[in-house]
Amino acid sequence: MGDKQMFYRDWGFSTNPFNTNPLPASEAGEKLLVGREQTIAQLKTRVRNGPKASTIEGLNGIGKTSIANVAAFQLERESINGPGDSLFLSCRNEFQLNAETSPYEFRTKVLQEVIQTLIERKNDLPVRPGMTDPYSNTVLDRYLNSTESNAYQAGILGATIGFSRTSAPSIGFEQSGFDKAALDWLRIVFPAVEDGGVICIIDNLEVLETSRDAAQMLEELRDVLFSVPGIRWIMCGARGIVHGVASSPRLLGYLHRPIEVRDLQRQYAFNLFEKRLEAYRVRDDATVPVSKNDFLALFKLYRGNLRSVLFDLDQYCQYVFENFDDIEEDVTHIDFPDWLQGEANRTYSAVSKVASDKDLQVLAYSCARDNSFRFDDFKRFGFKEREPFMECVDRLVHWGVVWCVEDDFDHNRRLHRISPKGWLLENSGNLDHFLGSFHNMVPATPSDAEWFKDGQKWSGSTSTDTDEEDI
Repeated sequence: MGDKQMFYRDWGFSTNPFNTNPLPASEAGEKLLVGREQTIAQLKTRVRNGPKASTIEGLNGIGKTSIANVAAFQLERESINGPGDSLFLSCRNEFQLNAETSPYEFRTKVLQEVIQTLIERKNDLPVRPGMTDPYSNTVLDRYLNSTESNAYQAGILGATIGFSRTSAPSIGFEQSGFDKAALDWLRIVFPAVEDGGVICIIDNLEVLETSRDAAQMLEELRDVLFSVPGIRWIMCGARGIVHGVASSPRLLGYLHRPIEVRDLQRQYAFNLFEKRLEAYRVRDDATVPVSKNDFLALFKLYRGNLRSVLFDLDQYCQYVFENFDDIEEDVTHIDFPDWLQGEANRTYSAVSKVASDKDLQVLAYSCARDNSFRFDDFKRFGFKEREPFMECVDRLVHWGVVWCVEDDFDHNRRLHRISPKGWLLENSGNLDHFLGSFHNMVPATPSDAEWFKDGQKWSGSTSTDTDEEDI
């Protein structure tokens, strides 16, 4: 049956077609991204016009980083092949903020990656009129890449890039000297805003936990980094975090208002599935034990959250490989709905061991409403006071069945939605009797009954929740 880590090759694929990593800034990434053309066009316009940082926000796993990467790739290709004078390059690595890293340390790490990008791409770049090879900088190249002066390592801040430096007397750089030389070179390569820049992505702003923390960090970076010439910024974060950051008075004029990435519409599901299989197929008879309809069912269940969809498909394929010896002869007979129901039951069993009936009643009612809610909605859930409801919701967030999708400066106004794990649990069918008992407990006033029936807005509803159906 082959190596367990390579079973997709046994099935006729070069690698895992359900990989959940963000799509790269490349032609391959561009081909795999579907249904995001309007968002990419909007993002490219903002990056191209600069110099303010572009920001995008949306639920976890919805594809923000993939959109940013593909937009950067397209801008690079268009500027190199197009007739204009602007030049855009996609930085070779992404960045994440960390509360333990000072603004100046973070700036140095960014400059190192930006300069490495210029060094690696120098042969592809045009020389501006009147300049003598401004894209060649031997001193910076030696400083970053000489084996005597630099030990390069991946993974600073747990997810991005970093450097461990030894002394380099032959080059004679102090760190501040490198920063100055890097800034000087950027001014030569990109002398004006209209000349473009290296596109840098700050990903996962939500790792700073609150929009207040993220705003404080970005405020500290404002003067030491966001005014650096020759760098264009794209910042990605969970819904509400970026909005809170963009509302900071100290960042006024430095950040665009966030572009909201909504759930991917159902009409793109089949195309997405087929493109994934086509991109990684190396044999004509390559196949996986899931059908288009299985993919669509999971896509609908998770409301278009692609990361969760791909993760479950990979888990299912792993399950099939490990449990069916004749998989290479026939991968179409395994019942995906039965497996999914088993996953839903296991999820319910795990959560019900720690959750109270009250917790599950709140989850059941939230799922029935299929909408977002805030702590201010406590009376709609049968609570007389806000505090017990907040404690209940915080427990649901801790178990991962509810997400806090908007974390502004006011804790009481936080917006919550059911997570993919919550929808999977609801799919088990075990919440139905909690929903019935909950309705019996909530005062059955005519207004409440009408509100539930007709789906009027909660205080947490947004245009995303009530516009045309996305999923």
